Amino acid sequence: MDSLDREIFYSLYKNCRTPYQDIADQTDVRVSTIWKRADRLCRQDIILRFAVELNPLVIDSVMALLVVRSKGTVDETRLASMIAEVPYVFSSGEIRNRVCYVLLEAPTDEKVSKSASKVMSLDGIEDVENYPLSGLSEDYMDWLRPSIEQLQMKKIHHEVLDCLLVNPRSTAQRIADDLGKNARRVVKALNDLLDSGALWFTVRFHPNVNRGLSVNYKLILDKSKTNQIDLVSALLQEFPKHYFWSFYCRDESILFSYFMFDSFNYVSKIQEQLLEIDGIHSAESTILGSAIKRPRYREVLLRDIVTERKNTLP
Repeated sequence: MDSLDREIFYSLYKNCRTPYQDIADQTDVRVSTIWKRADRLCRQDIILRFAVELNPLVIDSVMALLVVRSKGTVDETRLASMIAEVPYVFSSGEIRNRVCYVLLEAPTDEKVSKSASKVMSLDGIEDVENYPLSGLSEDYMDWLRPSIEQLQMKKIHHEVLDCLLVNPRSTAQRIADDLGKNARRVVKALNDLLDSGALWFTVRFHPNVNRGLSVNYKLILDKSKTNQIDLVSALLQEFPKHYFWSFYCRDESILFSYFMFDSFNYVSKIQEQLLEIDGIHSAESTILGSAIKRPRYREVLLRDIVTERKNTLP
């Protein structure tokens, strides 16, 4: 990708509903050029698809992070592919140094547990550590909860969501036509969802777009000195070039933090710096394998949940 491709990619990553005319104005090129470049990024599978991300409070799904260790006795490429096909696995990676991380998301704790058991039962698996996730930190969830509760999701909101999950760039008029609803009512429902923080728009991209070394640090926290949300703020401030995001465990004494580096030299150096941060008791690093390209599983899960809720509302 050249500089213009990257400008287009990051604009759509921040909000895939951004009009191409707005991107053209920002980059000082013709809108037809933006359209052709965006189309090429999609055809080349750099952008796999446009997507809607829903606030966990809206979908009320259950998430878990599995740390999977193999015995090293079978073909690990094949084993990684088998893990990726387990129901409710929406993200997994290649097995590296006999370890891979797997993310699960399902409607209930029971289905997450069954999927974790299925992974454990695969031939060649030595051990599986199961860490239930809260999706976001409890503090952040508490901050978002009032706006979501104030929204009071109705059938029209779920119907609009259903259309957006099929085509996140659909216009309000197109959604209104598909639903047979008044366009003003659709616009209001869409604005309700956006204003409440119920959803945001992005793109799914090929794993090789962000080349580099992916490392996850399992941080054991001293809860008397820090909490997850304060620590994430500290990570953002201390490591702005390398820190990407964190997985929030329901056990608030554990935080999994994801970093990207250009070389192995950073791995131990950052680990030492992490231990200097007040509130971190220990830090264990795991170098991750490349992500495995996944089918549209998560969008299917979200549509199932939205459809189920939509059909129960007046």
